[in-house]
Amino acid sequence: RAMSADTTRDFGDMPLLGIDGGDEEVGVDGREESNGASLRKNGLGKSRVGPRHFDVIGDVALLSSLPPPEDWEAIGAAILAENRKIRIVAARRGGLQTDLRAPGSVDIIAGQNRSPLLTTHVEFGVRLVVNLEAAFFSPRMGPERQRICAQVVSGERICVLFAGCGPEALQLAAKTDAEAIVAVELNVEALRCARRSRDLLERSSAERAGRISFVEGDVRKAVAQLEAGSFHRVLAPRPKGLTAEEDASISQEFLGCLLPLLRIGGVCHWYDFVADWEFPKC
Repeated sequence: RAMSADTTRDFGDMPLLGIDGGDEEVGVDGREESNGASLRKNGLGKSRVGPRHFDVIGDVALLSSLPPPEDWEAIGAAILAENRKIRIVAARRGGLQTDLRAPGSVDIIAGQNRSPLLTTHVEFGVRLVVNLEAAFFSPRMGPERQRICAQVVSGERICVLFAGCGPEALQLAAKTDAEAIVAVELNVEALRCARRSRDLLERSSAERAGRISFVEGDVRKAVAQLEAGSFHRVLAPRPKGLTAEEDASISQEFLGCLLPLLRIGGVCHWYDFVADWEFPKC
């Protein structure tokens, strides 16, 4: 579950304006190929083998956890039969790994044997290249990206930190009249995907694609090279620590880095990813 806190910088004070809690299963663009899917029942009302929900990213059905090996064939066959646009059924072995926010090992349990596991996902008309083995991407965040786009006014300069494979930067360039979008990311493979997505956008609008610039490197070092007070809007997911104390320390450190980027009246979209049981304490 994603939770966003939108904060405005106002003459040195940063009051919390609001918190939005996202639903676990959020549809994207109203289309089956972009929505979480269900395989619990067939046309006769009988239970099917397989998880209740999974994400569809491009032509890949991605399960959140790895099923028992003896069930792979049945689960894969059921999912491939459910949607002919799906060519691969894959499953994650674990959560995000290392400072690169890599998704960890992904196993293909049915369909084409594709390596690297690249796909092109269409989100609200924008094509996004995703390497599912090397970069975090969630189609469930699609509506939130549209919410942010709806707030942007003409001429804004926007900084996207921990940009990953670039879904926020691409949506902002394609759907708004922002003057410039600066995307900062340490993961080289994720940046390679983002640049390929920008190339796809360039085919339809070179002017919009040209608004995006990428900065490769650690956010703390990259932010020091950017002009303070030069952005109307900053987007950033909250880095996580192993303990509550480490979490608080890391959050303070990164907020201390990114908030000075905002001009007076600027907005910071600060995201956290939490489980249901962490509410409302988080």
